[in-house]
Order: sequence, then C-alpha cells, then structure tokens
Amino acid sequence: MSLFYQLKMLKYRPRLWWNSLWIRKDEFHSSLVMDSEAMLEMNREECDEYRAGLCRRRKIAHDREMEKEEKTMIDMINTFGEEND
Repeated sequence: MSLFYQLKMLKYRPRLWWNSLWIRKDEFHSSLVMDSEAMLEMNREECDEYRAGLCRRRKIAHDREMEKEEKTMIDMINTFGEEND
C-alpha cells in the first residue's frame, strides 16, 4: 500500500479500532453504525473486512440483546404465575 493511502487512512484508524475494541451489549450502539466516511477511503479488501467484522459484532450484540429480553420475559412469566397461585 502506498504511503499516501496510509496517511489518508490514519485519521480513521483510531475510531475504527476503538469501535471494534469490544462488542457492546446494545445492538443499536453508535459503534455498530457503518462508517461510510471511512469506507470511502478504504480499498476493496479492507472494506470487505470492515463489513464482515461489523456484521459479526452486530450479530453478537443482537444475540446478547435477545438473550437479555428472553430472560426478562421468563422472569415476567414466572412472576405472573406466582401472583396467580
């Protein structure tokens, strides 16, 4: 990769790194929004890797959110059943 390309991407690297540092519990967290500004500067290979990583992190966050909601629903059902006994 050229030096010019590396310098161009330098302004996006910290943000992209920070957003991928850990997977958030909230699937609607701002770090899981596609960074189109950075993607315009990426080459095709980096863009594909970025999208794959973003999709993976979104899916994990979504699965965690669904598990949390499922647990909440089970607790509500159990509470409702105890009240009616």
